[in-house]
Amino acid sequence: MTKRAASFILCLIIFGCIFVGCNSSVEISENNRTAAISEDENMLENTLTNNDADHILFIDAESGNDNNAGTMEAPLKTIHKAQEKARNLLKNADSDVIVYLRGGIYELSESLIYTDYDSGAGEHYMIYSAYQNEKVVISGGTAVTNWAQHDTEKNIWAADAKGIFSRDFYVNGVRAVRARSVTRLKVKEFDDSTVTVAADQLANLARPQDVEFVLKNYWNLPRIGADSATTDDKNNTVFKLAQPGWTTYFETASLGGEAVNRNHFYYAENAYEFMDEPGEWYLNTEEDKIYYIPRDGEDLSQANTVLGRLEQLIEFKGSKSSPVKNIAFFGIQFSHTTWMQAESNAGLLTIQANFYKREGMTPETQWDNTNWMKPSAAIYGEITSGIQFERNTFTNLGNAGIHLGTGTKFAQISKNRFADCAGTGIMLGGFSHNDHDCINVSGSNMDANSYMISECNVITDNYIENCASVYSGGTGICVGYVKKTDVSYNTLLNLPYTAISFGWGWGFNDRELDNQFYRDENGKSLFSDNSITHNYIENIMNVLFDGGGIYTMGRNDNSIITDNYINLVNNDYGAIYLDDGSCGFTVTNNVVANSYRNYIYKGDYNYIFDNYTTSDTAKQPDFDLRRPLVEGEYHYRFENNYRWDEDVVSAIRAAAGVRD
Repeated sequence: MTKRAASFILCLIIFGCIFVGCNSSVEISENNRTAAISEDENMLENTLTNNDADHILFIDAESGNDNNAGTMEAPLKTIHKAQEKARNLLKNADSDVIVYLRGGIYELSESLIYTDYDSGAGEHYMIYSAYQNEKVVISGGTAVTNWAQHDTEKNIWAADAKGIFSRDFYVNGVRAVRARSVTRLKVKEFDDSTVTVAADQLANLARPQDVEFVLKNYWNLPRIGADSATTDDKNNTVFKLAQPGWTTYFETASLGGEAVNRNHFYYAENAYEFMDEPGEWYLNTEEDKIYYIPRDGEDLSQANTVLGRLEQLIEFKGSKSSPVKNIAFFGIQFSHTTWMQAESNAGLLTIQANFYKREGMTPETQWDNTNWMKPSAAIYGEITSGIQFERNTFTNLGNAGIHLGTGTKFAQISKNRFADCAGTGIMLGGFSHNDHDCINVSGSNMDANSYMISECNVITDNYIENCASVYSGGTGICVGYVKKTDVSYNTLLNLPYTAISFGWGWGFNDRELDNQFYRDENGKSLFSDNSITHNYIENIMNVLFDGGGIYTMGRNDNSIITDNYINLVNNDYGAIYLDDGSCGFTVTNNVVANSYRNYIYKGDYNYIFDNYTTSDTAKQPDFDLRRPLVEGEYHYRFENNYRWDEDVVSAIRAAAGVRD
């Protein structure tokens, strides 16, 4: 066994996350955690420096050549070519295979697809690593060059868009803002096909068909485009909205909080005429031109200006018989993606955590989450085992950072930085009916469908800031149907909505304990033994409502929420929000300071005790009789939740969040 593989398995044992015969307890020794992280760092360094030279490849985006041998002296140029050569090495590998990326920008022509052919052999790993801390960027974008001033009075500059249709533009590592109108449109009237906006707003647009309306509906920011515009007899602008998207929203908006009304029309974006602030941009696809107003100090002749082009940088495509196994990425920056769903006639009609409505959804089918589409992510995978992302940076992304979905086992996402992802930072597990209903314990599907369960995963020591920067319904971390998964020691700051969302389905698909479905041989829910501990959360709920610092859904037997520090929750509803169907949690020893309303909100059939708060606004839950754990027994405890001890609070705060 390689040192790297030994280190990873050691960490999983310590985190209580072994797939076969793993310990059901979620109690974790703090000393063991710290020791494991320290040992992991040393083993990683040894592995990357002492590996067999016959199993090492080098690539250099600037000076490499894909006809080279792939040595340090004669590096390859592209990751795709390195992947091809690495597959040949993996066939007979008796150690880890390592691809070192020299410093530079690796602009992908297409997404990197990893299958079982790319899996580490046996207990060995296929490793992609930046070489000796050199700055490596894997980019899904295209550089924009040859800028010329277009309008001297407004300081608008223009360049060729090179045939790229994109929703995301980045200047010197900073996201530019799609040109937008004033916030809160003056809507005169609307119906199932049009919206009429006051004469002093959105008038005289050269290309009204480019305009996109951003709607605000409690915990969502849906988007729908315009098809055309006319002027009525009062000089108001009447926009015909994209179909079938607008009709779908018009008929089903209540799923996102309340029935559609005038206040839902938040602002409009994407018109040349909206450009009036430094940092705004607009793309005219007919002219194939991009327009931009530089910020102070930006010299476009020297600036790094990039249009996002790819939606996905990496995809892991496993299958029931051939999961993708043992692939690791270290020290790499992932940047410059886009997400084009909102450009479709269906729009981007978000429901929860940026999941969105399938085209043609009706009021009768809207609560069937098989009609809910998952948001795009720069890195996506299904049916995997042992995938690792460590010490990477996810920034300037037009979608979510990473989503390891259905059938994710033994994943480790640790010590990464997520900043300015347009959507959620980290997503884990499956979110569909199939992911929930994958096993009938007493029937023949137990072995047949166990590959679909996401289990024994670790999300730890990640720094997540200013994510969901465009699609505000996203969260810092979003976890679906999982078991034996640890979310700990993460720092989450400055978010428009929820920091950590855990669980799915609001309990509608959970069964009672005496039902044969969704329980293991010990009678526990399959979605169990999870832990959310030692996370530092601050300044959240800055745009939307009805979320919280830690937000849960559905049944999670024998799971814990403890030693988290949550400060500055700026909107409804709860710093710790155990939403419908949440049960099986023990919630204790958490600190909440400066919560807008409820310190703890809802929470059927959980043990909630000995928490610390600056207020007394914990809301005791109303029992939901749909989901008792045992008929007639409520398994409920709620006490000592208005405590404050400065020494204890200081200790919890100091121990929470990313460790040095």
